[in-house]
Amino acid sequence: MILRKLYNGISYIKRIFSIISSDFKAYFPDELDHPLTMPKSLKSFGTQETYFKDRFKKEVLLRNISKSILKNSKNGSLIIDIGAYIGDNALVWAKMLDKRDFKILAIDPSPKNISWIKKMALINKIKNVVAINAICSDSEKNNFKLSKGSLEHGSFNKERNYLRGFKSSTLDTIIQSINGVSNVCLIHLDVEGMELLVLEGSKKIIDSSRPLILFEGHIKSESKMLTKIQHLLFAYKYQIFMINELLPGCELDCRNFLAAPNNFDIKKIQSQIKINDKSKDFYIPCMPINKTLIELEIS
Repeated sequence: MILRKLYNGISYIKRIFSIISSDFKAYFPDELDHPLTMPKSLKSFGTQETYFKDRFKKEVLLRNISKSILKNSKNGSLIIDIGAYIGDNALVWAKMLDKRDFKILAIDPSPKNISWIKKMALINKIKNVVAINAICSDSEKNNFKLSKGSLEHGSFNKERNYLRGFKSSTLDTIIQSINGVSNVCLIHLDVEGMELLVLEGSKKIIDSSRPLILFEGHIKSESKMLTKIQHLLFAYKYQIFMINELLPGCELDCRNFLAAPNNFDIKKIQSQIKINDKSKDFYIPCMPINKTLIELEIS
């Protein structure tokens, strides 16, 4: 116990010096020419906020794939980042697209996370992010309770007592409230095991906009859920690919996946992937390195 407290204390001190030395800047060399600025406040030294400093070292291939997707998407489209956490995807994408007519919808169940996203957007003069505090599932009638972790970064289960817990919404309903949006080009899901429920609540979007969908799942422990996702998306004539990289800090069976309409030319994505020299050392392939996207087959 004493050693753990000592270790945590040393780690926190290192974080303080690290973020001060970076002048409160968060770097994303694969996506942005200039860093994002963090608030010069005590909150920026917290574990969640300082995650920004090394974010570009995580999910290197995913970030390159998402950059390619957005580069080829039509102006005027909406990007949905659900399970947005502290905006480490949404804010970067918004800054990357600030000279184009895109809108990024950042959805998260934590009011603190949403507050941080809004503060970061203000400091960095990002005007194309809409941050919404919500839990999404397949129905407006579900309530959820926190089952693991914290509200800022945790997992949820359905609450049997409809008078308690957090009331859910659906993506289809939320999109109806966003003015001036006719097309969704990308949905990014990181919702800690609720991916299937969120997709079931997004059927109108999938049917009308035919967006590309990035989602996370565990090949072994969540195989049943992945099979159901496969069946759901196959019914809408989608193909699914596994993104070829291990995810640092996650279970070994954890992967990101890309779902695309059957008529989408996946080779276009393949040809545009170019990992920055500053990031390439952090790419950890889970299969032969020449394969960046692997067509998914789930029995």
